[in-house]
Amino acid sequence: EIARRSRADAEAWYQTKYEEMRVTAGQHCDNLRNTRDEINELNRLIQRLKA
Repeated sequence: EIARRSRADAEAWYQTKYEEMRVTAGQHCDNLRNTRDEINELNRLIQRLKA
């Protein structure tokens, strides 16, 4: 009984941590995409100012 409960607790902990990491990775991906878009927009602005 103790081993079964311990295993269930470990699996629940793992699932929780996995989900937290999945969400965090998604947020970082969004931030990276937004930063790239901002860099591209600034590069376009620089090119217009040079022209």
